[in-house]
Amino acid sequence: MKKQKKLMYVQSLFFLLVFVLLALIVINEKKETILTPKATKKIEEYLETNYTSLKETVETSTPNYQNKSFKMKITNKKNKHHYFYVTYSKRRISDTYQEDYVEGKSLITYLEKEITNEIKEKEKKSIRVTIQNTLNNFTQSVQEKLISEKELLNLKIYTIEEELPIKEWNSKEILKEIETTITKYNKDNITPKNYTFTITDTKEITKSIKIENITEDFIKKEDRLERINDIINNNNSKQLIDSKITYQYLN
Repeated sequence: MKKQKKLMYVQSLFFLLVFVLLALIVINEKKETILTPKATKKIEEYLETNYTSLKETVETSTPNYQNKSFKMKITNKKNKHHYFYVTYSKRRISDTYQEDYVEGKSLITYLEKEITNEIKEKEKKSIRVTIQNTLNNFTQSVQEKLISEKELLNLKIYTIEEELPIKEWNSKEILKEIETTITKYNKDNITPKNYTFTITDTKEITKSIKIENITEDFIKKEDRLERINDIINNNNSKQLIDSKITYQYLN
């Protein structure tokens, strides 16, 4: 009789453990559904308290549950690539407003790719575009054009990086290639803030110089050949320093 009772006790305990485990599995699977309304309310209250001014200009999404955290994406109605995140985790809320929205990290990265692809398509050659500034450091009018993606190629806010192969390694040949390249861009209404050219000797590919901060005004200057001479001869003259053009020998 005692053995039978003991067996029944063990069986009951076993079934109880199985029930508890199954309940925990179900709760864990339903956790997102159960907690999403609470997380959504907390995040919405946070937005109302901290970012009331954005209310009419942004759209919110349903929080995404991942790694025990709820993350809501807040997107500018004018551009889906301009957004930031609000995260609710362990009763704490954080956001990426400063980095992603004010400074426009995601938007700037997107615009760099868009401008690069547009110029590649137009010029049929390999280049790379970089935007050195953050969104909040541009004027309001420029910010509006960037967000609306209007007249991007004409905005002097980006740098074109391009490699220029040179057949004859001398100042005149290098200057000629730079002048030809910039003139062609101007003709096609592509007007960056400045250029970064990597000059490479086709006869000796390990010989190359990276020249930065060349503007379209450079090709109009009377002393432009002298400045290229300075670079070729590794002469960091006062005139070169004043021009704000920098260079670096590669390889």
